[in-house]
Amino acid sequence: MRRAIVRGQLTTTKTRKIRRVDVTPQLMDRLKQLKETRLLETAMSGKPSQDWVFLSPLGCRWDERNLRRAFYKVLEAAKLRRVRFHDLRHTYASLLIQTTAPAKYIQEQLGHASIQVTMDVYGHLYGGEYRHFMSRLDDGKEAGESAPPPHPETLVVGTSKTSD
Repeated sequence: MRRAIVRGQLTTTKTRKIRRVDVTPQLMDRLKQLKETRLLETAMSGKPSQDWVFLSPLGCRWDERNLRRAFYKVLEAAKLRRVRFHDLRHTYASLLIQTTAPAKYIQEQLGHASIQVTMDVYGHLYGGEYRHFMSRLDDGKEAGESAPPPHPETLVVGTSKTSD
């Protein structure tokens, strides 16, 4: 995707790059069905086809305000608590983290320019799930037995500054 809608105006994405978002096979099948249905409807009505996936009941691109209103109505009808539309993005990232998706993959899916942005926003969700690595440092050691010294190439104590 190279385009975005910001305050009702069609523009480029912030990074100006194509963003490809992976979807589940089930969702892909449903989107293909939707596309086929739209093509048939367009052919039967004689109206020009739209290049948008989700159309308003009038058959045109949703504007942000009406999309948000429709979203809130769907939440209410489903008896779900009201959340911001943007919260769906955070839910997506959180679910990816729960499936142990690599942070780099999550960065790419969200379109963040750097991994730092992703970790600044979502790093807290990794919590203590990696604490078990600490116990591995002691695995196989008897009490009082010391660990073998690290290989010299992997020992990093600090940084040294050199003068130019």
